[in-house]
Amino acid sequence: MLTSFFAALLGTSIALAYPGPVSNPLALRSADSGRVCGTVVSKDTVTAMESRFEEKLAQIARVKGDRDTVTVTLQVYFHVICRNQTLEGGFLDRGYIDNQMDVLNSAYANSSLSFRLERLDYTEMAEWF
Repeated sequence: MLTSFFAALLGTSIALAYPGPVSNPLALRSADSGRVCGTVVSKDTVTAMESRFEEKLAQIARVKGDRDTVTVTLQVYFHVICRNQTLEGGFLDRGYIDNQMDVLNSAYANSSLSFRLERLDYTEMAEWF
């Protein structure tokens, strides 16, 4: 239960954390290509997820002590679907993913969250791209 909650939260956090201008703030846009993630999360859903997340952090704090000393490490799974092994074809190499993990950890450095790349895999399938 907690794992699936964190996975959903991660997807929402990434979509909401994108710093660039977007016409839909709940959609993730690639600055390089103009492509947009097809996942749209309503504001009500985001609010509910944030509330549940705060409840989970409070539960952890009650069990382990002061919330500021509790760090929750989220396992991140990247699945890259690409047309071919070029950036234009959607391919993101390991360095790109590692940089994204650094950005994510920097953005949440003052929180009780950290992110660890658990798995990275690729599917090269032009008809899916």
